[in-house]
Amino acid sequence: MATEADVLRSITSILQSGERREQYKVQSALAMMQFSAQQRQQDIARTQANLDLVSKSVQQQKPQVAAEFLASSGIGGIYQEGEEGDPASDAITEMAGRLRSNQYFGRKFDKAHSESIAAAVWNYYNAQDPNSILKLAGDLHDASAMANDRMKEPDMTDPQRKLYQAFSDLHKSRDLSHLTTDAKKTRDAESQVRKEIFDFTKGDYDISDLSGIYSGIPEALDELDLQQRMEEKPPAAEFTEMETTRRSIIDAEARLRGLQNKMDSNTATDEEKEEFLELPNLIDTFREEVGESSDSLKFSVQGEMDDLDKQMRTLQDAGLARTRAYNKLKLERSSKKREYLDLLRKDSVEQAKKEKSDQLALISEEMGVPVSQAERYLQEDKATARLQEGKKVIFW
Repeated sequence: MATEADVLRSITSILQSGERREQYKVQSALAMMQFSAQQRQQDIARTQANLDLVSKSVQQQKPQVAAEFLASSGIGGIYQEGEEGDPASDAITEMAGRLRSNQYFGRKFDKAHSESIAAAVWNYYNAQDPNSILKLAGDLHDASAMANDRMKEPDMTDPQRKLYQAFSDLHKSRDLSHLTTDAKKTRDAESQVRKEIFDFTKGDYDISDLSGIYSGIPEALDELDLQQRMEEKPPAAEFTEMETTRRSIIDAEARLRGLQNKMDSNTATDEEKEEFLELPNLIDTFREEVGESSDSLKFSVQGEMDDLDKQMRTLQDAGLARTRAYNKLKLERSSKKREYLDLLRKDSVEQAKKEKSDQLALISEEMGVPVSQAERYLQEDKATARLQEGKKVIFW
């Protein structure tokens, strides 16, 4: 017959068994959460690498497609470099007149349309901007597709019909369809990648399949597939986001410089003017995000260095400064130090860029000149300051 002590032991055993089961459930849940977080970081790093690769491939493809279209269509031959000091509009007007000669589209071709094409050619050569040429080729692709489709042909607009007819007359024996198709694909690819990058910087890491973005870059897609199969230890998610945003700043600044050239030459479209006005605010927003992330990472890295210093002192006090464990901590401490200094360096570079941007904006506003002219003034002022400083050194 079971005694009271036996009953108590049985109850205790049951309770302990239940506690162990609950403890096991908690540990399993925590392990799964940790694994999920690590997997998420790997996915983020892989997504960033894929976006970088496809974006770079598309950007490299753009000037190549534009240059080939200019050469094959023949309209690159209208380009002429304006006289120094003359406004860009003079050169564009002359180029547009050449387009309406018998050598090209003829007098029946719309004057405003010819000026638009001439401006695109001028932007390609003077502003190193292939976008206008790609848009022209893309518009020609759409017009050609409608003209060759009996169902859609009646819906063609008058500008589309004129554009299609002009190039058809100019190239009766040459097929430009593969070039216009490449231009269309390139513009669509850039639009999609830009959207994905914007979503990525906002924390949306679930992007579409990049392998179908642009079929014209098989070498890049092979490399992308290889990267997808590689297993690498990813950086911290916050660092990944910060570097992606930093690259977004560089892309936005490059776009702003290209638009500035168009604004200075008065060749920007209404859409480009709106983009030109919005880009500085977007760049400032990105810089704030990078600054906050950098401060957070510096604080974290500094904490890790302090912890490593503490561990190293403990080993030193125990007379273990020549051990492998100590050397391992020392190497890790050195790596963290480089990471911290790299963050400081990037902060300094970004701050210098912001200060220069603010200076140029102030000079432009105060003197009523374009930013490009303000930059020349600033460079001349700095050169003068260096010269005067040199004279002081010689004098002393």
